[in-house]
Amino acid sequence: MARSLSVVIKCVIWAIILTTIPILNAVTVDTTVPPKTHVNPANFKQWQIEFNKKLDVIDELLNSAGLNRQAPSYLNELIYQASPYLLRHAVNPINWVEWGDHAFNRAAHEGKLIFLSIGYSTCHWCHVMEKESFVDLEVAKMLNQHFVNIKVDRELQPDIDAYFTDVLTTVKGSAGWPITAILTTKGEPIWIDSYVTKEQLLKISERFAKIWQTKPKRLLQVAENISNQVASLSLETDSKWSTKQAKSNLNGLLSSLDSEQGGLVGAPKFPSESLLILALQAYQQSPNEALKSQLTLWLSRLTSRGIRDHVHGGFHRYATDDIWQVPHYEKMLYNQALLIKTFSKAGYLFKNQYYIDVAKDTVDFLDRVMKSQTGGYYSAIDADYFKQEGRYYLFTKDEKAKFEAKTINAFAWYQYKSKGLYAPYINKQNSDGESLKKARAVLLSERTKLALPHIDKKILLSWNALLVDAFVQLYMVTDDVYYLLKAQSLVITLEEKLIDNGKLKRAYYLNAAGGEALFEDYVYLANAYQSLYTATFESNWQSKAKSLLREIVNRNLVPQKIRNSSDGELISPDALFYQLAKQYVFSDSVISQAARKHKKMLQNAYLRNPKTSFSSVTSLLSLQQTNKRHTFAQGNGQLKLQKGADNQAKLVINLKPKWHINSHMPNEKSLIATELLIDGHKIDDKAYPKPVIKKLGFNQAELSLFEQNLEVDFKAAGKWLSVKLQACSDEVCLLPESFTFRL
Repeated sequence: MARSLSVVIKCVIWAIILTTIPILNAVTVDTTVPPKTHVNPANFKQWQIEFNKKLDVIDELLNSAGLNRQAPSYLNELIYQASPYLLRHAVNPINWVEWGDHAFNRAAHEGKLIFLSIGYSTCHWCHVMEKESFVDLEVAKMLNQHFVNIKVDRELQPDIDAYFTDVLTTVKGSAGWPITAILTTKGEPIWIDSYVTKEQLLKISERFAKIWQTKPKRLLQVAENISNQVASLSLETDSKWSTKQAKSNLNGLLSSLDSEQGGLVGAPKFPSESLLILALQAYQQSPNEALKSQLTLWLSRLTSRGIRDHVHGGFHRYATDDIWQVPHYEKMLYNQALLIKTFSKAGYLFKNQYYIDVAKDTVDFLDRVMKSQTGGYYSAIDADYFKQEGRYYLFTKDEKAKFEAKTINAFAWYQYKSKGLYAPYINKQNSDGESLKKARAVLLSERTKLALPHIDKKILLSWNALLVDAFVQLYMVTDDVYYLLKAQSLVITLEEKLIDNGKLKRAYYLNAAGGEALFEDYVYLANAYQSLYTATFESNWQSKAKSLLREIVNRNLVPQKIRNSSDGELISPDALFYQLAKQYVFSDSVISQAARKHKKMLQNAYLRNPKTSFSSVTSLLSLQQTNKRHTFAQGNGQLKLQKGADNQAKLVINLKPKWHINSHMPNEKSLIATELLIDGHKIDDKAYPKPVIKKLGFNQAELSLFEQNLEVDFKAAGKWLSVKLQACSDEVCLLPESFTFRL
């Protein structure tokens, strides 16, 4: 009897479990197709399944943007996308589709124009336009009925974004996000703008829909005119490349910097890291007090004003005013990476420990807030917090008074846009460090009790590769192996998560890699490998860099035309590709041919935009990188400066087998001697090691050489060490090379 009852109870329990499972797996949220839209029922069923998988993620994304999921929830094909930005729009009533041939084919088949919206997850005005227009049924009905609607995440498809940014700049004179455009069925722009209100959007879309139905040729002519204007950006100029003129342009650019606030004149003020790095290189090549004053002013404003987050760490994307005080509060991974690199170089060049500390503090911020459990780093932190820009970083008047009492006025405060909210900043960068440290700890302990702003948790290959390079630069300046290990660990993570069957992927999100890697991804990762090689002289890193460069060429990823060589907020991948490729012109014919071709295109692109092509100047003028380690002889040699106690210093020279440099006293006058100079004065001949005397195949006379690994010890009694040398193998001699080190 007891056994029978036990069996019955077990059967009842299993019945409950089995009847519950379908309920858990069934569609539990009311969903529907967007208005004025026909969707294949089978496709919609798949959307529902995908929606249920991502429901919690979508709700979190909507809440972070101050939105609630509509009832019923509208679904579109963006539900498959590996992007926080696109997923949030997957439940809009607008029938969004991704950029691709299917969208253009559909537009041609249905005879509709294309409505294009480009944005990104942490963009303030993208949020505003979404709340006003993209969740609105009136707007959705208009767009769904008359347009094929394409949504693009600019961070996943920077090539598409770059093109339409150029279009917007050509048409309107400036660009910003979101980008809003109406295109022909072939994707040619007819009309373009940035943020527009709901009323403007309805009026514009209705007007173009009517013209398309009645006078399509008129719009096609407009599209042709705009496309021709943009195409002219990549035409060759009448000007000819001149190294002398490029140097003159650089001097003119540097002399036009903001003498009162640093950086470029006017507002908004971006960090402009590429220009700042270029200016540091220019100073190293030709030190002068005027440029040093400009650079230290610029660096001081970045570290002491509101563009830097003095509580949590890190830097905001840009300042909205012309004194660096009021930031646009989003934080981007690429800014942090480039500023870590910049302050590392500045700390080394100016022997300023504070700059090094800023770089280290920025690394700490990234590890604390933007590092994922997988080891990669997230893309960005939103500016908005509970529907208000910057609210997470601001304090009320009462909070300010409370903290001032606790921190003994260690911080200065500025009032944010007259809204009764305040933000702390440093009045003087070298004020009492201990007081600031304690004050920051007090503020941070309170702020960490709050939920963080929305973080875009996709891991982008290119931006993380920039961070690898930044870690390496910080290691080479500090000799702290901790940062080298961080760089190596991050590279391993990128290789594990973003290489799928031997192919690079653009992004990693929701435990999956997605999107084909672009030219930018390959170049930035190759640069990360090359930086690791410069730092370690370990051949595996060089092999990986070279392999990626060959893959870029073999897969035809190199642009056939350079439309715009300007750096923008990143480093021009075109300029960086040439800088990397020219290091292999003697050792790899495939890369060499691509480098020569790219050089001509880069020169032409520079001539069209000499005032904004900062990285191109670095590459074309072969300006030396600012650090304590360099490779030479096409990567077959390494120089490493080491400082010791009592003003002693050592230059370590490493050479690969079959490579040598002439000694400081070569046996033939025609040969270039290895020469070390301190502030223009030769060091004592006794400092050099004993040379090797031998004959080589190309010369029957005995030669005085340095081979393999050697050290030159000297007294660092000066500011600058100059190194001149010429490397040769058993078969060929390369051009002489010169390097400068800060002592």
